[in-house]
Amino acid sequence: MAKLLWCVLFLISFAPAHGQTATESLRNAIKEIGESLEKGFYEKSWKKEKPQWLSDLASAQNAMQLNDIVLRLDQSIADKGYQSRPTLIKKVQTFVGTSENVFLICNQLVPESIAGDLKQISLHVEQICNELNLVILKSEIQKFSQDFNNQFDQIFEDAKSIGFLKTKKGEIKSLGKSKFYSTNNKINGIAPQIILDEENNLRFCVRFSCRENVNLAKELCSLLENIIKHKVPKTYQRARDFSPEYAKSIYAFIWEFESEKFIEIAKKPTVSVGVLKESSNFLVEVRIMEPVFKR
Repeated sequence: MAKLLWCVLFLISFAPAHGQTATESLRNAIKEIGESLEKGFYEKSWKKEKPQWLSDLASAQNAMQLNDIVLRLDQSIADKGYQSRPTLIKKVQTFVGTSENVFLICNQLVPESIAGDLKQISLHVEQICNELNLVILKSEIQKFSQDFNNQFDQIFEDAKSIGFLKTKKGEIKSLGKSKFYSTNNKINGIAPQIILDEENNLRFCVRFSCRENVNLAKELCSLLENIIKHKVPKTYQRARDFSPEYAKSIYAFIWEFESEKFIEIAKKPTVSVGVLKESSNFLVEVRIMEPVFKR
């Protein structure tokens, strides 16, 4: 079982940079579990099916194919091999889903069913899940930033015209105390809204969940800040955003027209980025607001 632990540690170290390494490491971890099943804890058919299973495992090239191998392994484990048979994800799109299925199996196996330290294996497979989740989340914030960068000019220009006429669509909707319009936009698959506030001003708003990862929330804020400072007019400056919902926020800034006269500032659209915390999740919120004073 030492080979499995080495594979897991290898995956943890290199998965963020090398997708193929993740494939090979996860494949080897699955193989080691299948080969370490103790006699009496697998179905009788496993002895005959195992050579084909190993061959199919060796040729599997993506998360879906590897997951099919994991599902077959699960079906080959006898009921007495489990504390309680886990409910596995049948269809996966990424290595995260596959690794989570492997973790579920490890978490439910009885210790004597495996030739090795099952608790240690489970801890390391859980680390695989966390590392792969981090890889995917980092990829998603890059896509979110790129989409925002590509769409910023159009949305910011629409904010100047008052009413977001080109961005909003349909009739205004209500949800509790909130009133908003839908949009035709998608930022990495996330649908923004045009929100009507209590002062009857509209703002374009989109949120990205960084889950419990505060460092990724800060990283996304940094990416967005870099985009905004290069996109807004040179007459704009960055200032702390003192909106009540951002109290004690790890990041809350607004870009607005630079002037000593509030009336001049209020005639221009503004852009802000702030981090909201809901339970243990960090939500990065981006706003593009129409001018407070309508021309």
